[in-house]
Amino acid sequence: MARAGADAALASDISSLGATVGNNSAAIQLEATARANADSALAADIATLDAKVFDPDTGLPSVASAVDALSTYAGPDGALADAVTALSASSVPGDIAKANMRMGVMSGPIGYSRIAFETRYDGTGGYRGAAFGADTPADPGQKTRFWMRADQTVVMDSTGNVSAMFDGGSAYFNNARIRNLTAQNITADKIDAALILQNGSVIEDLIDVDTFSRFEPIVYSFTRTVSGGQTYDEGQWTLHGTVIVTKPVDKPCIEFMNVEAFASLSGSGNRDAFIIVKRGGNGTVASGEEVVRARMQGNGTVTDTKTIMRGGLLNETSIRYDIWTWNSCAAGGSSNATISVKCDSGVWVFR
Repeated sequence: MARAGADAALASDISSLGATVGNNSAAIQLEATARANADSALAADIATLDAKVFDPDTGLPSVASAVDALSTYAGPDGALADAVTALSASSVPGDIAKANMRMGVMSGPIGYSRIAFETRYDGTGGYRGAAFGADTPADPGQKTRFWMRADQTVVMDSTGNVSAMFDGGSAYFNNARIRNLTAQNITADKIDAALILQNGSVIEDLIDVDTFSRFEPIVYSFTRTVSGGQTYDEGQWTLHGTVIVTKPVDKPCIEFMNVEAFASLSGSGNRDAFIIVKRGGNGTVASGEEVVRARMQGNGTVTDTKTIMRGGLLNETSIRYDIWTWNSCAAGGSSNATISVKCDSGVWVFR
């Protein structure tokens, strides 16, 4: 259809295509419009696809639609162009899954360039959705922005492992290496040494750690396996290592403690793997403060691992750490038993 006058002209073309079998139907509608007058011009092209099928058992419809719309406008207020794609699907009345994409540009002092993507699910109890987009304002005084809106936002590597997550107003990072950090307040209810140690070593490739601190290791490992009627018993509490850490009286220290007890038994017998680290003792197991312990006993194959990190006192100049174990195992005539204990710990002393 075309129509023209002294000051305006309009042309449009509408076509449709449909197919129906019983209550099931599919339809395509294409609409193109061009309009111009003395002040402005507009062009639009819209394609709509609909499909509907009724379940023969429930009588409920499954409905899907797709709309693709392009439009342009030029007039006294400037020029703009939009592209919109809208998808929806529903197989339960009232519940609709939607996906929308919009791109738009507008000229002039208040103009913009914008892209937005939205996923949305409308149900009887309301709606929920997630969206992201990018905005570039024409005004150089306004900042460009890439934005996201979702209950939870995650960043993953190529294998699907989550590297970072934003959830409930908090940010979570599996690993973070920061070369420069400026913060008003840092609060830590708990700092797990496992997040600082990597394969038993402190991550220090980004800083020259030795310029302001030194690391004093506290390590020990032991494994014993018996079988076929054999036994092993080292007795009650055996001292396996003492480390004396000295430090300036006015400097802090950080204790990293990681101990592990492993025990395995197949068949009859018993096993008991027990390790503790004590601080400030005098050579007897009853003296000093117990910093960390790990113990495994009973049947099957089990492991107990404990890891802590904490700060030392400023007024200390010498700190003693003792590693104590109490290990035993016995295997029946056709059985096997294994015990293993390990201490992979240490103290960072600031210079």
